[in-house]
Amino acid sequence: MTPQKNKNILFLIIILLLILPLFQEQTSFFKIKALKGSFEKDSLPELNIKDYYSGEFQENFNNYLEENIGFRPFFIRVNNQIDYSTNNKANTNWVVVGKDNYLYEQNYITSYLGRDFLGKDTIDNKINKIKYLQDTLQKLGTELLVIFAPGKGSFYPEYIPERFNPSNKTITNYEYYKKRSLEENINHIDFNDYFMKMKDTSQYCLFPKTGIHWSLYGTYLAVDSIKKYMEKSAKIKMPEMHLKDIEVSSKFRGTDNDIEESMNLLFKIPNNKMAYPKIDFISNSKTKKPRVIAVGDSYYWNIHGSSYASSLFSHAAFWYYFKMAHCVDYDKPRKVEELNIKEEIEKQDFIILISTEPLLKRFAYGFIDKAYDIYTGVISTPKSKKLTASYYEQQIRNDSIWLKKISKKAIENGVNLDEMIKLDAQWLAN
Repeated sequence: MTPQKNKNILFLIIILLLILPLFQEQTSFFKIKALKGSFEKDSLPELNIKDYYSGEFQENFNNYLEENIGFRPFFIRVNNQIDYSTNNKANTNWVVVGKDNYLYEQNYITSYLGRDFLGKDTIDNKINKIKYLQDTLQKLGTELLVIFAPGKGSFYPEYIPERFNPSNKTITNYEYYKKRSLEENINHIDFNDYFMKMKDTSQYCLFPKTGIHWSLYGTYLAVDSIKKYMEKSAKIKMPEMHLKDIEVSSKFRGTDNDIEESMNLLFKIPNNKMAYPKIDFISNSKTKKPRVIAVGDSYYWNIHGSSYASSLFSHAAFWYYFKMAHCVDYDKPRKVEELNIKEEIEKQDFIILISTEPLLKRFAYGFIDKAYDIYTGVISTPKSKKLTASYYEQQIRNDSIWLKKISKKAIENGVNLDEMIKLDAQWLAN
């Protein structure tokens, strides 16, 4: 073959490579796997004189072409695969590739190591409010239940990369919340501890290697425990969960592979098989479904988004991050701020507050403070909120630093501590 023919062939290959992406963009002839995750694509920019001469139109048009070019998802997966295979790098925000290809989100690691610890005073204040709400709601026939969901950092510390210095571990939000919950007799279920105790004996995986949430099998065990707790506490018989079968499969479902999917790789990461329970729910005239609202993070989706919540609970509601209310009785989600929160709380048999480790620094996402305000004297008006003396009195008693200052003030003025608290509370309310 002559040098000229070689040049011609090379030229044709280059032209073909340039034309193929445009051909794919216009025809979608080749089936390309779409990227996983949330993406905001730029729209085709409008041409006008101002943007043209400023260069803004050209820049926006170039971005549009790059995002819509044919084979783009494939090229991104190739790039991600190269980074992952050569550098153990995930081109996804906050994803960490651990030892033996175990995947984490970074906040689960930092939380397990105690690097986001809120401080004892902050958690003490939150625990005092939870205790107050628990005692108050119990008198109204509603039980408050705190659930500590497991965290992957705690469950698989042995796979955390050395660059995080995993041997340097300090007290964590979870550990101190657990300690104070036990001391104050807070109603709670600790699935972090429960899962750790089963780690070496469980027949099936409780945490997926390439996912961040509890496995669907782990979710089944958690729901069974929640059901038994409610039955014992409320002295009722709820619908029976009959386990028909457990299917073991390498084809993952639900959230069992959520981190790997977000990485948009070309090839699958070698993984363990996962277990998927098949369950029948059996009811009769003697069974009762308690009314339940759960306030929490994405860990509860495996319960609310499946048949568990609707089969076991009446008016099964999930206040996601205390922002959007999802309920089996609603046609579509509602904003929590549009609901009568006090009325909704008092309709329930149980209020569940659920959080996984890294999100304990935002525990209950404002629900605790809001409910505490409601039951300690906040008077809402169309224009503003007036805080009563009883509200301030409760705040003073629950804030150790504030209480210490008031105590010192009482000694200096020769006044009884309780009287000084009431005087200050009254002064603040006025």
